[in-house]
Amino acid sequence: MRGDPAQRHRESDVAELELNLERQERAGQEGDLDAFYLLDDSFHRTLCDLSGHLSVWAVSERAKAHLNRIRRLSLAMPDYMEEMLAEHRLVLGAVAARDPDLAESLLREHLRTVLRELPQLREQHPDYFEVG
Repeated sequence: MRGDPAQRHRESDVAELELNLERQERAGQEGDLDAFYLLDDSFHRTLCDLSGHLSVWAVSERAKAHLNRIRRLSLAMPDYMEEMLAEHRLVLGAVAARDPDLAESLLREHLRTVLRELPQLREQHPDYFEVG
């Protein structure tokens, strides 16, 4: 995340991300999977926007259909939302501390966490992963 939100953000950007995380937490407590999913997407979009690479989000939107399927199916798994929130808070902490290397490392680990659920999801929902 070089030249990224961890170095370029304003305090209002951090406040916006903190508010998003508070709303994610509330959605998780209320079991509102739809709201959590949209807030999660918004969190990542804001980080992308802060990075200064505005075209990246549009490109990633076209390429992330499979990842979105995994993210959506994972929301119902026990403790998944709590784990996502904890990881989001760590990323935000790195951004607030202006530590781009840590922010990038934490985001990479966050993606690995999401992808870690793939084998179990494929087993539970094979019809969502059929090729052809």
